[in-house]
Amino acid sequence: MHLVSPYPPDFSLQKEVKPRVMSTLKKLLSFAAAGTLVAAASAQTAGDLAMIGWTDNTTPDQFVLAALNTIPAGTVVYFTDNGWDDVLNVYRGASGTNQEGNEDICKLTFVNAAAAGQLITAYVDTADWTWDTTSVINAGFPANLFRPLALAQAGDQVYAFTASDPTNPMISVTQNLFVLDDTGAFETATNSNQGNVAPGLTAGVTAITFTQNGTGQNFMGFNTSTLACGDKAQWLAAMAVDLNWTFGASGVLPSGTIQVGCGCTGSVSTYCVSLISSSGCTPSISSTGAPSLANPTGFSVTGSNLEDNKNGIIFFGTTGQNSAPFFGGTLCVAPTLYRLPVQGSGGVGTCTGSISNTLADYLAHPSGGSLVIANQVVNSQVWFRDPFAAQTVGLTNGHEFTVCP
Repeated sequence: MHLVSPYPPDFSLQKEVKPRVMSTLKKLLSFAAAGTLVAAASAQTAGDLAMIGWTDNTTPDQFVLAALNTIPAGTVVYFTDNGWDDVLNVYRGASGTNQEGNEDICKLTFVNAAAAGQLITAYVDTADWTWDTTSVINAGFPANLFRPLALAQAGDQVYAFTASDPTNPMISVTQNLFVLDDTGAFETATNSNQGNVAPGLTAGVTAITFTQNGTGQNFMGFNTSTLACGDKAQWLAAMAVDLNWTFGASGVLPSGTIQVGCGCTGSVSTYCVSLISSSGCTPSISSTGAPSLANPTGFSVTGSNLEDNKNGIIFFGTTGQNSAPFFGGTLCVAPTLYRLPVQGSGGVGTCTGSISNTLADYLAHPSGGSLVIANQVVNSQVWFRDPFAAQTVGLTNGHEFTVCP
């Protein structure tokens, strides 16, 4: 269900209907709360981090990751060389009393967001991420530690995953992200050289394996020059092809960045006028990132300087800009209009509220997939409750962006 306007069909922009403002807003919010809109998931998905190289004869053994999507600040990713046992449905050896399993586990924490295209070298800390290879995993079992992964030259695999319980990540997996294997096949893990495709991963896409476990086969690295740029799917497809890798006894692992989304920046601008709030503040709308379909969670539209702790929504349209009277302010988006989910503005103090949606949220709207397409111009505005305003409504100015492939 979508709406043609953000108020009932008999509402005219040319009429003042102040007595109906509160009921109109309540209906608008209740429609969204009732499920006319679909919220996008915020969790990482398979392939958002890919493994693009390792060495198994160095101290410590190294591996390199590529972010194929924005990795939000606060994300924690775990890595293990314990193989996936698809019979017992667990990483080999992991249990309630053994948080290391039969091999090792380490942890990567993103202090700040990592942009799509960033390459990350294992155990090298930066201002944006830190590695844990020494801490006790669970205070109840002080002998079980996060450690660097010791990769077996005779065959091994490295899995990346997120988990819900930091005191036992391997038995609380929430999303397997990727696995790189060097035995040329996946199989049930019955020894330290084996491992199968973990749940949520796809063989040949987010679970890749090459035969690189013989004598003198200690290095494998993806050639990042294979693509000048590409979206997540294109990079994953390239990484699955052995001809795009360098194999040998030694080599230089990839570093730096790759181009994800082909450098799309899109056209982004603001226009129109905000409605000054009852607290005397000017609410505003802005965006961060690039509006690219290749990385929809990497672009956010945000309403700021809102009344604190009030409900609000971002609504959007694809038929252009507008400048029409609207609840004492200006409607900046031309109909037809579509609502994104209701949010609380939060904040502490005067005009500290804010709400935000990513391009993925636009796409998750029931009409978003057919409207928010490459080269489409999208206009947005924020509507929020302002109980002490003349018509109890707050409005930002307008925002416009062009969707890139």
